[in-house]
Order: sequence, then C-alpha cells, then structure tokens
Amino acid sequence: MSINAVGSGAGDVQAMAQALIKKFDTDADGRLSASEFTDLFSQLLSGVSNSTSNAATTAAATPVSTAPTNYSLGIGFVQEKLNDPTFYSEKYSHALKDQFLPAMQGLLPTSESLQTIVDRINENGGHATVSGKDTIDFGDGNGPIDVIVDVGGENAQWGFQNTTGNDAWTRRHANG
Repeated sequence: MSINAVGSGAGDVQAMAQALIKKFDTDADGRLSASEFTDLFSQLLSGVSNSTSNAATTAAATPVSTAPTNYSLGIGFVQEKLNDPTFYSEKYSHALKDQFLPAMQGLLPTSESLQTIVDRINENGGHATVSGKDTIDFGDGNGPIDVIVDVGGENAQWGFQNTTGNDAWTRRHANG
C-alpha cells in the first residue's frame, strides 16, 4: 500500500499529522514530549503488527475528535476558525478549542459554572483550576484566562481572554 492511501496531497498529510499530535498531546502544550511520542509510536507499531493495513492509514481513518463543529464564542472570534479541527494559533489554542469549548457546553456563563467546567476538563486529562470569579488557569503556562464577559451582569456571556494585563496580546487578538 502506498502513502497515497493516506491522502491525496500535502494538506491531507499535514491534517493527519496535526490530528495525531492533538490525539497524543496529553498535556495540551502543542508539542509531543518524549513519552507522548513513545505512546504514538507504540500505537502505530501495534497497528502494523495487528493488521494488514498501514498504521498511518489506520490512524488517518480513526476519528481523533468527535467534538461538535458548531461552536460559537461571540466577541472577537471567527466561528469558522473555532470549528476547524486543523486550525490552531495562539488565540485559537488547545485550551480554548479542545478543553474550554467542549466543557462549557450546556452551562450558563456564571461563576458557579466554572468548577463544573474545570472538573470536565480534568476528567479528560487536563490540569485546570478555577482562579477567580470569571477566570480559569488551564495549566498551560499562559496564566489565568477570563472566560466570562460581564460576569454577574445581565449581559454575561462566555468569552476567552488572557488576563495577564498584556495589552499587546489583547490588541493582537482583537479581530479574530
């Protein structure tokens, strides 16, 4: 079987690589540590020895994420980027897309919802903590993230903004 069975172009291979990294990046830092790579490599080798199909083809055919693709997060976020499983950036981070968005589903934007969100994240291997009345620290080195706009107000809504007071960060990410 040739590598072409994986996909028809470089974009397909890149998407598959990103999906594999996402699946095996258990600490959600965007990189594979030595132990995470070992887990990936072991699973690929296991697929080769237990199947007549190519391990890369098996990995590509296995859905990495079953998350819904209808996320919306108003202020300053582009819905297409939120729902693109291959698009990550400093703003559209793993903490946002893989942890926060799935965990906040069905919850009201209140301080009382934050512990439920953190519990959901941590049940899936995260290291999040509630760090304030409207902030969560995802344990990824980026510090607390403000996740509720107008907390306690009548216009309260979910958001996602770095709280380190870095005005340059805020300006860089203001428009999607």
